Amino acid sequence: MNDRSKYNAEKEARFREILRTNNVWTYFDPKYPGVIVPPTQRQSKVCVLQWGLKMAVPVRHFVLSNEAVSGALTFKGVWEMCFVPWEAIDRMQGDYQSFDTWFSHGESPSIVEPQGAKVINMQAWARNKLERILRG
Repeated sequence: MNDRSKYNAEKEARFREILRTNNVWTYFDPKYPGVIVPPTQRQSKVCVLQWGLKMAVPVRHFVLSNEAVSGALTFKGVWEMCFVPWEAIDRMQGDYQSFDTWFSHGESPSIVEPQGAKVINMQAWARNKLERILRG
């Protein structure tokens, strides 16, 4: 197993570990080679996607492979296929800031948060965003 494969296997294992009890929030550069997300999500420097087995709107065609996490997610009610290679993912987080894991490209995962990083409660953020969308 080469270093890249080992690194990807560590990320996949961490994703599966979080997924057993939580939804998984992935943070990544949407312009990273091989990433497939809707054009609206490619505009920012960091894209955040939520994956889970017990989400209110389930992920369709959810696949975890040795290359990537993929599946159809909804964006403003429209189903879009997403494909995120493991090497593109910089951070994974479970609901309520649990299981927060940062990655440096080519290095093993670190559960220690970088100094000065902004921590947000993703579930509360998503709920607030949804409420703003529903209000128009």
